[in-house]
Parts: sequence; C-alpha cells; structure tokens
Amino acid sequence: MENDSRKRARVDSPLDDVVICLTGLAHDVKKQLHDMIESLGGRYTRDFNIDTNTHLIAGVARGAKYDLAKSHSHIHVVKPSWLLACSKEGNRVEERAHLLDSEAKTEDKTQVDSGSLAIQVELLLNDGNMLCSVFKNCRFYLLGFEEHADFKKALGKLIRRGMGTIYWELNEEITTLVLHKSCDISLR
Repeated sequence: MENDSRKRARVDSPLDDVVICLTGLAHDVKKQLHDMIESLGGRYTRDFNIDTNTHLIAGVARGAKYDLAKSHSHIHVVKPSWLLACSKEGNRVEERAHLLDSEAKTEDKTQVDSGSLAIQVELLLNDGNMLCSVFKNCRFYLLGFEEHADFKKALGKLIRRGMGTIYWELNEEITTLVLHKSCDISLR
C-alpha cells in the first residue's frame, strides 16, 4: 500500500526530487516557469547552489551561474524547453534533448537567444491576458526566418495578438525590424 502511494506521488509530482535555478530569462518568463516548476512538484531557488540545485535552466549559455553549473557534472544545464516538455508530458523527460551548451554562446551580448525568445513567445501565447495591446501602433518586418517557419508563425501570432501589424515587404511605415540570428552579420 505504501509503495502504491509513493508511486502515485511520483506521477502527480514528476519533479519531486528536482531543485531548479533560472538564469538569463525575462522576469515575467521566470515567474511563469516558477509556477510551472511548483505545479510539477519541483522546487526552485533564486540563488544557485551546487550542493542543492539539480538543474539550471538558462536562456543563454553565459554568466556566472552557467559557468559554475557547467563546472559540476551532476548539475543538468538545460534550456527552458525541458520544463515545457515535462509539463506537456506530465512527467520528467530526458534532459539530453534540451541541454544548453557553450555552442549557444554569442559574441553579441545584446542578441536575444532564439531558444529563449521561442520560450517567451510560447509562454505569452499560452497567457493571452498578458498581451492585450502591447504592440499597438507597432509595425513589424521579420527578416531571416525563412528556414524557421514554425517560429515565424508563432512570432507572427504573438505580434497580432498584441495588436501589432506585420508587413511582408519593406516600406516607410515599418517601426520595428526583427532579425533572426542566422542573418548575415552585416545586417545587424
């Protein structure tokens, strides 16, 4: 009987033994991920501790927390997509497909990591109340997303939900140019 209740608790709380710290993400995204961690039975810490944390979810592959976590092999350094996959599956999924490694580093510190942006787009799309008219009077042109059709579609949906307009040809009315990180460096 006790074994059955322990098994049921693991199913209901797939992240029961997981302690997560977040870094390199926008504040509102962190809040939503904290809620998701708790709903899956995990715990989160604001400060990273190599003795306590089992996971570091990072938006970018740089920074003190990232460097410290990477220097300790028992800590899983993953993208936010890992947590979303756990939530979607209803159990803890393998970290391997969601590892964040140093290849994701960029020289341009101001560039937004597309993985982090994709997570933010997905979280915002799931919470329509956050959008209202955040992009009202903004006119966007998306460049370099040809090979990333799904992401372009999600980004377009986000812009339209926020009352923004997307132009498919360059013109004088465009207020915001969004470049994919794969664009030629001369365009940045």
